[in-house]
Amino acid sequence: MKLNDLLPVAEQAFSFLLERGFVLRARSPATTDSFRDGWTLDYHSDRVDVRVEYLKMQFNVLFTHGATTTPYLFLDRELKARRSGLYDDQFPLDELKPVLERVAQDIAQNYADVLSANSTVWARITRLVEAPATKKKFP
Repeated sequence: MKLNDLLPVAEQAFSFLLERGFVLRARSPATTDSFRDGWTLDYHSDRVDVRVEYLKMQFNVLFTHGATTTPYLFLDRELKARRSGLYDDQFPLDELKPVLERVAQDIAQNYADVLSANSTVWARITRLVEAPATKKKFP
């Protein structure tokens, strides 16, 4: 399997965004088959931008509203109690297809408030994103 073989899979999996009024603003295929390369899909609505990317073996979905950008895994952990079951964003190419489809399905079913820029949800997201990271010190 080549790197760009999964770009149409990602487009199909995230096609629900088009049905919700998003437009595919940019589609950037990988220029090589190196694991260091990757591809991106940029979706835009009047209120939220969504970037689906696979770069350097890392799969991410990034949501942006106003000045706040946050990754799917952060929201999955902080708002959804790790409903996805994912704990990492690194996937070899041959394992990516089911992850793409699973993440897209989860977003379609459970992230309507994020995609519609619900002000209460995004205020909470912004507080979480901006919260200082604290590390517990042990004696």
